[in-house]
Amino acid sequence: MGRCQTVIPLVATVAFLTSLTPSTFAGEPAVLTAPDCKAGTPIFQLSLSGPPAWLDVAPRADAKAATAASTTPVFLRQGTWDFEVSGAHMSPVRSTRDYFDSGSTALGYFIADSFSVNAAIVGYSVDQPDHGAFAGGFDLYARFYFLSLDRFTFYFDAGAGTFIADKDVPERGTHFNFTPRGGLGMAYRLTENVYLLAGLRYWHLSNAGIEGHDHNPSFDGLQYYGSVMFTF
Repeated sequence: MGRCQTVIPLVATVAFLTSLTPSTFAGEPAVLTAPDCKAGTPIFQLSLSGPPAWLDVAPRADAKAATAASTTPVFLRQGTWDFEVSGAHMSPVRSTRDYFDSGSTALGYFIADSFSVNAAIVGYSVDQPDHGAFAGGFDLYARFYFLSLDRFTFYFDAGAGTFIADKDVPERGTHFNFTPRGGLGMAYRLTENVYLLAGLRYWHLSNAGIEGHDHNPSFDGLQYYGSVMFTF
């Protein structure tokens, strides 16, 4: 087979393949030349600038972002708001006879996927040996959702708040206290925008010694809680 018979079909084949994706090359151009069998001069030239785009199998950034978004439950995505109504009971973990019950409403905002910041208004009823008490408070906390399994999503949250009572809490303490806490919980999806939450936290109450050690009989307990959360 002559030189023309070998080279010209090859160049024609490459030209056909590259014509399928015009204007999709990048890089330094290379030149393929088909010689004139009689004169030894080029009949035509084909300039290539790299492999065609349809041969590029590397994942694109937008595809990666779309995949990540699709695996994040809708209610966990950045920009989502949530409203939560909760009830809780706190039992002591050391020698004390104090018990707390609380109810709260909270508003939260997802500043990033799976991570929200929340503010809550809380009301308390306190059962103490000598006298009961009522209190109100304001909490700030952050919540991180780390695992989703079908309708279930697991999270960790932590924060702190203030506590102002009508009597000393604990007894021989002060009316004003701080309430740091943290623990694990689980959310169950009822509908696209309604969720049931339940969890367990370590809950502490003390005045941080603002009136001296003798007037700081702190409380340490476990907080059992349940909530209904609405997202929008």
